[in-house]
Amino acid sequence: ELDPSKLSNLMLIEVWDDQDGDEGTIVRPSPAKFMGEVVLQLELPMDQKISRERTLKLCGNPDLVDRTVTGSIIVKYEWEPWNGGQTVDGNTSALSDMDSSSSMPM
Repeated sequence: ELDPSKLSNLMLIEVWDDQDGDEGTIVRPSPAKFMGEVVLQLELPMDQKISRERTLKLCGNPDLVDRTVTGSIIVKYEWEPWNGGQTVDGNTSALSDMDSSSSMPM
């Protein structure tokens, strides 16, 4: 059984050779251009802001192309948990808006 709380912290990163810079925007590139992938378990604590940088070894994916993959990528991410009092572009979350509108008389 899949656990959404665990899956929500996973990131799949695929690396492709895109010399022209426009492949893969509408359809997946040719498997011959696949260079590797990594799955990253994100640390997303609910009570603190963090910044992480990880060097990850690329892995192959035999479902795409059956060949040996070598190399690594550097991934950097920053996380700041959402605080109910914060706004994004001047708007609170949709959930907060729904909560406040449900108390309005109809």
